[in-house]
Amino acid sequence: HDNDILIRLERAFLLTDIQSRMAGLVTSGATVAICLIKKKPKSNKITIYAANVGDARAVLSSTSSASVGGKSSSSSIGAVRLTHDHRADDPEEISRIESTGGFVLRNRVLGILAVARSLGDHGMKEYVIGKPHLSTTEVILPTTTVTIDDGVMDTEHNTENICMLNKQFIIIACDGLWDVIMDQEAVDMVRIR
Repeated sequence: HDNDILIRLERAFLLTDIQSRMAGLVTSGATVAICLIKKKPKSNKITIYAANVGDARAVLSSTSSASVGGKSSSSSIGAVRLTHDHRADDPEEISRIESTGGFVLRNRVLGILAVARSLGDHGMKEYVIGKPHLSTTEVILPTTTVTIDDGVMDTEHNTENICMLNKQFIIIACDGLWDVIMDQEAVDMVRIR
């Protein structure tokens, strides 16, 4: 079932890439990061399906243990990267680009583009592909009960209390943020706000 979701996410990226070409968008492109969150029925677990191309990134702030692609991270409060930056200076991307006859010059594909994957950029599509990085992350949500004096939880008027109990969130941003701040710094900034 998880695999079906990942296949559909990949197809969505590839179809969007094809549609941008059909719309005549040859010389421009975009980096993209998305997350689909699915709660497991009758459980305190969620699954986060992430996909990205380029250097758009998704970072999870988790107060509980998370497992990214089957690898467990620590159970402390921290930043968990859900995506992979497809930069032109990445050794795997350089190898892929060179194997198709392209080159990387000054950390740019063909000396032009700093990302190795994107949607669009069809003038360079032979080297700058639209196939996304995909990941699955399992998160155990805290099981905290809020009790109000009269025994009824009023979520409309107690949103602040509920947010304070569950400080899990995802930051999705592009290189404008990630080029100047580390994952953990971004998470810490949001937490103190």
